[in-house]
Amino acid sequence: MSAAIVGEPTRLASVIAHKGIARWHVRVWGVSAHAATPGLGRSAIYDGARVALALEEYASQLALRRGHPLLGSPTLNVGKVTGGQAVNMVPDLCEFEIDRRLLPGEDGLEAVQDCQDWLRQKIGDKIQFEVQPPCLVDPALETRRESRIVQAVGQSHISATGVPNLCQGAHYGTDGSKLARAGIETVVCGPGDIVQAHTKSEYVEVNQLEQALRLYDDLIQRWGNEENLWDMDTRR
Repeated sequence: MSAAIVGEPTRLASVIAHKGIARWHVRVWGVSAHAATPGLGRSAIYDGARVALALEEYASQLALRRGHPLLGSPTLNVGKVTGGQAVNMVPDLCEFEIDRRLLPGEDGLEAVQDCQDWLRQKIGDKIQFEVQPPCLVDPALETRRESRIVQAVGQSHISATGVPNLCQGAHYGTDGSKLARAGIETVVCGPGDIVQAHTKSEYVEVNQLEQALRLYDDLIQRWGNEENLWDMDTRR
């Protein structure tokens, strides 16, 4: 059996579940006109604002769905909006970029379709809009607590730190989910704190590095030469 350790910053806790990602664009169409005669056009930004409010309501509905014990509910965020060409023109296009976080078992394409169905129901034919195919779909991760790699990491954690390990979930995604999808049981476990990641003064405590070295060394020895152990460090 193959197993993987993804060395993202978890303060050496074992992340056995994390959310996946689906990202896509929603385009809202209007009719261009001169700003001096706006009645001759239709503002894609005004209509886009109505679409944004519908997406906000949809996100609120997602929060009410049954959640995962380690990850909570799925989420949706409108992260970027663009529209218009010049201040003296009625805009004929407004575009949103959507980030949807997936729970284990959710399908990214189905999540996009579900959002589109919601918008069609709320808006109907009153506004001309188009939901684009997803530009990114990454699966979620979920590894069984009783799996051999989870148990081995827990034993090595005690050996390296002197305290029991914690199994937890993460809201960010890693390439560990791709390994899991390929049949490789995966745990995310690494030195440092995710709070420091992608900050101006990113750092990892020396003590965390030393404990990680001891943990990984102990784990490799426990696993032995009969198994394949991978180590990766990639996060989104």
